Amino acid sequence: MSPGGRSVSEIHRASGISENTLYSWKNKYGVEQEAEPERTGKPENWDGERKLLVLTETAGLNEQELSEYCRENGLYVEQIERWREPAIAGTESDSLLTKGQRQEWQRDKKRLCWKRQLQAGDGFEDQRKKSGGARRVPANKLTEEEKAQIIEVCNRVEYQSSAPSQIVPKLADEGVYIASESSFYRVLHEKNQLHRRGRARTPRTVIKPKGYKAEAPNQVWSWDITYLASAVRGSFYYLYMVEDIYSRKIVCWEVHEQENAEHASRLIRKG
Repeated sequence: MSPGGRSVSEIHRASGISENTLYSWKNKYGVEQEAEPERTGKPENWDGERKLLVLTETAGLNEQELSEYCRENGLYVEQIERWREPAIAGTESDSLLTKGQRQEWQRDKKRLCWKRQLQAGDGFEDQRKKSGGARRVPANKLTEEEKAQIIEVCNRVEYQSSAPSQIVPKLADEGVYIASESSFYRVLHEKNQLHRRGRARTPRTVIKPKGYKAEAPNQVWSWDITYLASAVRGSFYYLYMVEDIYSRKIVCWEVHEQENAEHASRLIRKG
């Protein structure tokens, strides 16, 4: 039996991957491993082990389920299709796996199925304490039907690789309004289908600039350059000014025809 309790023939019919390739995977890599390989980094840089696991997990999924899987795992449908092509051709066994991973790619599928059951919440209840007071429900709160409609729309074939910022305007062009763009993002986040995909930048922490506090005059100065319009269109004069941030008084200033760091440096030394 193959991963998830399905036979090789069933996976072949569902995914199109040749039976010889599937049997080669089964015989070479076994099924008795301990854990699912961790998926970190950009998908295009994943090793063959992770790519083959994705192909196995997505075998037999319809278009809607495949789109949901991609959003939950930060993938695009097109990426999986590119990985599937060499597998269907039967040439992936050596090209997708690195030498040190040939004996480790296949993991315990029963553990994976159990993990999915836990994520789906089968037989489990949230035991966290809730406040006794009743909370007022907003009048414009999305219903479960509207949330389900948002998920269904986002996972349609024509929108499966699009972000809400692209989907909402396209729907508006068709005269369809379901919810705001922010609501689309919020619902996708609730359903674990909002992950960084493709070349999107990794979120970064913006460090707040160091602040200064003045409790008396001449403790902290601030300087700036202001553009002054001239009689010639597109030509400007440049006002260099140093200001005391406590008294808000001008310490010194000059006007130049060029924007140059030397002018600013000389003005500050002069002040």
